Amino acid sequence: MKTTIDNNQKVFLLTGDMGRTVFCNMHDIPTAFDSFQDKDAVKIYYFWNATRTHISRKKLNTWFAANQINYKFL
Repeated sequence: MKTTIDNNQKVFLLTGDMGRTVFCNMHDIPTAFDSFQDKDAVKIYYFWNATRTHISRKKLNTWFAANQINYKFL
């Protein structure tokens, strides 16, 4: 999967599937998440001010709603 990173937005890191990693911005998270086979093993982090922070799927759902992205983690 190829993504273009906009450094003016938060950068997200998705990890899972035996060490596979994907960096993307918020609008690319649904596509990146769907590309993983084991969805339960995927962990999502975001980078802001040079620090990595784990984000829950529940909080990410509220961010999607705030940014008008039609995707919801179950």
